[in-house]
Amino acid sequence: MDDTGEQAGMQVNGSVFLTSTLSVGGDINLEGTLKGGNSAIVEIADNLHVKINVNAQSIFADNVYATGVHAQNFYNTSDINAKSNIISVDNLSILKKLAILPVSAWTFKNEPSVTHIGPMAQHFKESFRIGIDDKHISSSDEVGVALAAIKGLNQKVEDQAAELKSKQSTIESLTYRLAQLEVMLSNLCAQRRP
Repeated sequence: MDDTGEQAGMQVNGSVFLTSTLSVGGDINLEGTLKGGNSAIVEIADNLHVKINVNAQSIFADNVYATGVHAQNFYNTSDINAKSNIISVDNLSILKKLAILPVSAWTFKNEPSVTHIGPMAQHFKESFRIGIDDKHISSSDEVGVALAAIKGLNQKVEDQAAELKSKQSTIESLTYRLAQLEVMLSNLCAQRRP
């Protein structure tokens, strides 16, 4: 399939090759491969359901369900105008939870030759209580947890640096006072000598 215009939806059994932009107003249901040239862009208003592979320069969709998605860039929607119920998080609490989250090396049962590293969705859901279920982890949530934990770690480092500075000041003060006491003691000892 070459250059296409806006379509209401697509059902494909086989391969689709794009040289330009594919814009679909509804769902794409594909059994096969959606492959794009160097400038191929896939724009989908609703959902992309793929049973094999997607390969394009850029993919824009609300939801992509696929075995493998290969793209030069994959853009998660993060526009403040698309969000609601925005609240601050406790970065130190997230850091503590992340520190005890099991992270393992593993392979998918249907792809045993490729090793991955990461948490299990069940542990992630139990620790952070975010996401759609305990079988999937959103890349937005993984990034958000990592950024919050980094901020929590930075807060700990800054707190420890302030504490060390305070202790260093105390040490310097005590060192000065000790030197003064040693001088006074030396003077007292010198005065008592016959």
